[in-house]
Amino acid sequence: MTRLQKVSLGIVLVGATIFPILTSQAQFYGQNWYDFPDTTIYPGDPSPSDGGYSGTGTQSWRWLSDRELKKAVENQLFWSPFVDADDIKVSVKDGKVTLRGTVEDQSTAEGAIENAYEAGARDVVSKLKTAEEQRAHEQRSHRKNQRTKTDQQLKEDVKNRLARHPNVNPVDNGAWRVGVTVQNGVVTLRGTLDDQHAVNDAIQAAYEAGAKDVVSKLDAAEESGDEGFITKDF
Repeated sequence: MTRLQKVSLGIVLVGATIFPILTSQAQFYGQNWYDFPDTTIYPGDPSPSDGGYSGTGTQSWRWLSDRELKKAVENQLFWSPFVDADDIKVSVKDGKVTLRGTVEDQSTAEGAIENAYEAGARDVVSKLKTAEEQRAHEQRSHRKNQRTKTDQQLKEDVKNRLARHPNVNPVDNGAWRVGVTVQNGVVTLRGTLDDQHAVNDAIQAAYEAGAKDVVSKLDAAEESGDEGFITKDF
């Protein structure tokens, strides 16, 4: 065997060893490496179990169902160190992922969108709000409620908030200890509560109900020594 023949044989043997390895690696990603359509998955892309496709061979890979994709996106968000998955709701229709919820900032929102694509989404619709945007939305809603509520509605909302507040305790044995009156969006509170903390909480509750301003004529029982009750339904 000549030297040239030995070299040629060596090349053939090396090729016979490497070619099956390359082929098996390419098939792991869903296609033969030498037979990729332009729209399919190339080596270096996520593995089939990570994304919106499944199977091996040129005719067998498939997109995940909407249910499978939803689970894949939720898992991707759960394991992301930059996203709190509890803050994000995921829905999927026809391979299109929609994200809803409130996140810390815009970079977190962008990270969540990227996670959805990495999980296999064909498209992502982001309805995520940043914490700052959510606060602005709540402030706008609050101002809108102030403009649209009648005095009677505001009065009822204030009383409901006072009744539900764990520290105010405006009712004792069926008798209201806090009188609520409203005029042109300005709330006036009268009566005696247990302590100054309860007084402060009552004022805050009135503002949260939509009061433009709050006039407090409340007393703290621990300071006045008076456990006075207001029996009239204000």
